[in-house]
Amino acid sequence: MSVEDYMSTREASDRWGMSMPSVLRLCNLGRVPGAGKVGHAWIIPKTASRPMDERITTGRWIGYKRRYRQK
Repeated sequence: MSVEDYMSTREASDRWGMSMPSVLRLCNLGRVPGAGKVGHAWIIPKTASRPMDERITTGRWIGYKRRYRQK
């Protein structure tokens, strides 16, 4: 792979419509496949797609203590 096959976090944030800190957070969590760190910068393959949003959208608290749940 050559340098032209990778993009920076700034390019990824523009392409995916996200903020740069969000892209950095996804890279740190290992949610961007093929991303790697070179020095202090992350490089992301140009073929990588935006990771799915895994936030809770059902309104249910996962892992909430059982005794506090309403039945």
